[in-house]
Amino acid sequence: MTIPRQLLKQWALLAVVSTILCGLVYLALQQYIRASANDPQIQISEDMARVLGSGQPIQQVLPPGRVEITQTLY
Repeated sequence: MTIPRQLLKQWALLAVVSTILCGLVYLALQQYIRASANDPQIQISEDMARVLGSGQPIQQVLPPGRVEITQTLY
């Protein structure tokens, strides 16, 4: 009767460890995806800072009129 009880303990330990590992992998991937969602905004702000730092007036840097955000990153 000790073999099934020992087997149950080992199985429970394996289940807990695998659940924790799966949770850690999920959290790591979620954080990676969330952090990479900021990349377009960072790129746009760095581009604008570089152009404005070169001395161009802001009226020449900004596009005229409205910009459809789904069509461009600028």
